Amino acid sequence: MLIDEYIRKEDTLSLEEFLELDVDGVIYDFLKEGIEPDRTELTKEIYWKIFPWYDDKVHSGDTLNTYRSAIMRDFFGKPYSSLDREQQENIISMISSNTSHFDEQIFEFDMIGKNGQFYKQICNSYKLGNFGIFPKGKINVARSKPPHNDYFDKALEEIALFYRGKLEGDNELKRAILDEKDYFNQFENIEDFIEKNYLNDFFDDDGYLISLSEIEDFDDYVLEVERIITLRGLRILSRLRDEGVEDLLEAYKRSIEDKISDLEMDVRTLEGKVIDNENHTEEVLEKKTSKFISAIKAIFTVYGIMWEEEGFWFYLTTIIYGALFGIYPLYIIFDIILAEPTWFWGGMNFLEYIYMFGIVVYPTMCFLTFIFVRFFWRKHSFFDLWDSMGIFDKHYSKDRKKEYDYVLHESRYDSRETVVEKREKYSSDPVDFFSNLLAIIIIILKLLWNFLIFITAPLVMFFAVKYIKKEYYYF
Repeated sequence: MLIDEYIRKEDTLSLEEFLELDVDGVIYDFLKEGIEPDRTELTKEIYWKIFPWYDDKVHSGDTLNTYRSAIMRDFFGKPYSSLDREQQENIISMISSNTSHFDEQIFEFDMIGKNGQFYKQICNSYKLGNFGIFPKGKINVARSKPPHNDYFDKALEEIALFYRGKLEGDNELKRAILDEKDYFNQFENIEDFIEKNYLNDFFDDDGYLISLSEIEDFDDYVLEVERIITLRGLRILSRLRDEGVEDLLEAYKRSIEDKISDLEMDVRTLEGKVIDNENHTEEVLEKKTSKFISAIKAIFTVYGIMWEEEGFWFYLTTIIYGALFGIYPLYIIFDIILAEPTWFWGGMNFLEYIYMFGIVVYPTMCFLTFIFVRFFWRKHSFFDLWDSMGIFDKHYSKDRKKEYDYVLHESRYDSRETVVEKREKYSSDPVDFFSNLLAIIIIILKLLWNFLIFITAPLVMFFAVKYIKKEYYYF
């Protein structure tokens, strides 16, 4: 699905409509509000309500926790768009099964690159509890780069050092914080900054910062981020609705329990349907098996009739056909094309011809097909040969590498907040295409080989022999 198909103006909510969602507001997907969920009209209305100092001309929204950077930097080592489809589906499964969401929410979308090709991009978590504000320009961009890599716990560590007067060193985020010291000085201390920005849930019960950046498994990272976002979302919602956090938390738990009950009922209904489908499948399989057995019997009946009619001719014509399509081409290659000395073809007896065909020619064809399929055509599509050719990457030389821009963080409205990194990819090599083409040709030849030798040969020769006998013996 293209992102523009998911975002429809008629589906956007006003603040009043959003608050009518009650506790479900904490799982609402703000991506439905616009391409930059942390800066839509709805989120700006929320900022004005919860951050008294918010000024749209001075401050901009930010998504505090992201999946994209974590996937690329730590967990998978590549941008989501560069992973194979199986990895992408596993990631989507991890996120969708470990987070609360509405049924229609999407977790990835299609994008069109500069060359016109489609690729997949993952959605970050665009929920109420994952939004915050900072001064426009530097901080959002700086914290997305190494060594902070968009982990919000690392950004909080630097901000805490600022309030303690210990912000030393020379990285981009530290410089950005110092450049915006007037913004941070409006808060009395780090505790005041945390309280007024609703960041309490980034700390455990003992007051220690939760180290999101040190989590080793992606599914654990998703679970912890979801927990923080949900609790912080309830904290913000309590301010918007002027209700107690504990009351909203209890209402949220009841809502989850109701959904679980509904889900269990759906599961029981589904189990009944599955049982019915299994019974139906068994009936279908029995019918198909019966038809298959009948077809096999019919084939053997036909071949039995052929044996009774022609006897020895039936098998002899198969051997002749095998020699015609297997051994004779080898003879042509060796004696004529390669101009090799005469081989011992003439000295071979009938059994040696059969041996050559059965032990050398056909197994060689199978082996070649296996080699090309296994190493040059594995998991590839007839219609998109190059896209799947990741297996060739390690064989490419440096001079075929090309740099391309990977957009890690992008803003349509403020160019200062766009983060573009230089990544390397390999250019296409014609050899790879022809390797695949050759594999396809070999597979087709193999299919034709089997078809001609083991299916058509007895039938064709059978009718040919009948014709000859009729023409020359029965007149």
